[in-house]
Amino acid sequence: MGKYFVLLLIFSAVSCQECPSREITPCTCDREGINCRKIKNYSELNSAFEKISPFEVRNVWIQGTAIRKLASDLFRKVEAQNFYLDMNFIREIESGAFNYSMKIADTISLYSNQIESFPFEDIGKFSRLRILNLGQNRLRYLPKGCFSNNKSLKKIILIENNIINVGQEAFLNMPSLQLLDLSGNEIKSLNDRSMASDENHPRLEINLSFNEISSISPTAFQGLKPHIVNLDHNQLSTLEEKAFLPLFKGLSDERGSFVSFRKNSFSCSGCSYLWLVKLKDILSLMMQNFRCQDGRSLSDLNRINIDC
Repeated sequence: MGKYFVLLLIFSAVSCQECPSREITPCTCDREGINCRKIKNYSELNSAFEKISPFEVRNVWIQGTAIRKLASDLFRKVEAQNFYLDMNFIREIESGAFNYSMKIADTISLYSNQIESFPFEDIGKFSRLRILNLGQNRLRYLPKGCFSNNKSLKKIILIENNIINVGQEAFLNMPSLQLLDLSGNEIKSLNDRSMASDENHPRLEINLSFNEISSISPTAFQGLKPHIVNLDHNQLSTLEEKAFLPLFKGLSDERGSFVSFRKNSFSCSGCSYLWLVKLKDILSLMMQNFRCQDGRSLSDLNRINIDC
């Protein structure tokens, strides 16, 4: 029993270090981390981090400030588990800005800034990063393979950016992924292998709601085996068999797996709907909130009233 008590004390000492430099005004430092909510400009921020002796910290808070960039060497003296850099005016993030914490970082949150580009190439260097929040920024593109091969990420939040395009295999080979939120963007089409996966994701939820999606490539969801896909509030007029039948077949065996289609523009007319008519009894539980523009549900469709 004494051995485990000693180990607990050692762990506590490591995870709750005292700040090695308390005079870092206007930032403050305590056992929970570094708080820089009161800084007025980047010069003050840089000066505060210059005064710190190298050490490991649990949290870094820089929120509600006027800073516009994160230089690659700003955090060079700090290894942090969690970065909360929300509601600033950050536009530029230099490659390597978080690399000094690549071995221990758990959460990086940059919610509600003005980021137009992000050093996605750095993400693969992190071995323990679980949460990346880039919501409410100004990203336009997700490059090819931008998150691929990250083994630790569980949540990627990209809500309410200006994203119009998701590159090929952007989320390939991510065995831990449980939430991908792309809602509230400007995506008009899902291109070849943009959502492709080679993993079985029994708990994965993908939120693509409140976009402008009207076109989906036959290979957009190739290999994807999710729990939930939310396509509510888009502009889909039909569901192509080559794109959606493999997705329905690949839905995880977890109870309640489905694809949601609330508030789209389904015409429910033409032979492109024939496969849905043939499989409607099987698909009824997998397709939630499906309604034609005239109010018909999936169960109402037949070969005659789709004019095929």
